[in-house]
Amino acid sequence: MMISSEELKQLSKSEIENCDKEQLVDITTVKLNPSDSVEKRLDSYIQQIKNPYLFKVSDIAVKIEFAGEKSFEALLASLLSSN
Repeated sequence: MMISSEELKQLSKSEIENCDKEQLVDITTVKLNPSDSVEKRLDSYIQQIKNPYLFKVSDIAVKIEFAGEKSFEALLASLLSSN
């Protein structure tokens, strides 16, 4: 169940100032199987993290943004395919 580009676009508009930190997923709890395909790891990551643009690390809320020509999907897939 892959997330759509439109859903990702909506998630990217989430504001850190308006988030409930208790509702954010702690990225340190996300577990991926390195033997899965990149597509399966990407899907698993999105399912676990809920919002790839807004999450927390321990007790700190984090908002990430991307600049440039590559899409978020391409950048994340590239990251997940590296060992």
